[in-house]
Amino acid sequence: MGNKVFTTEFRYKGTTYSALISLRPSGADHSVYVQLNDSALHQVVPDGEFHFRISDGLRKAADPRSNVNRELLQAVREAVLLHIKPSSQFSDPY
Repeated sequence: MGNKVFTTEFRYKGTTYSALISLRPSGADHSVYVQLNDSALHQVVPDGEFHFRISDGLRKAADPRSNVNRELLQAVREAVLLHIKPSSQFSDPY
């Protein structure tokens, strides 16, 4: 699978939002670049953008240096996982 760009919806704190996602395969993992479409989320992520790897996304959110809210990252991550083909070699360890 090559690079994939798509819009996805996700639920965060009881509200549905959307984000533009750029998904890039990296071996058995995927790099995810997120651009939040709703300016209300810029209070949570001031620049409205963040990135993570599927395999270490939750560790990144737990990192105190990270500017990404754990709950938001998890919501986006779960939405992105729905777009990864089941035939992918990636298996979700979480």
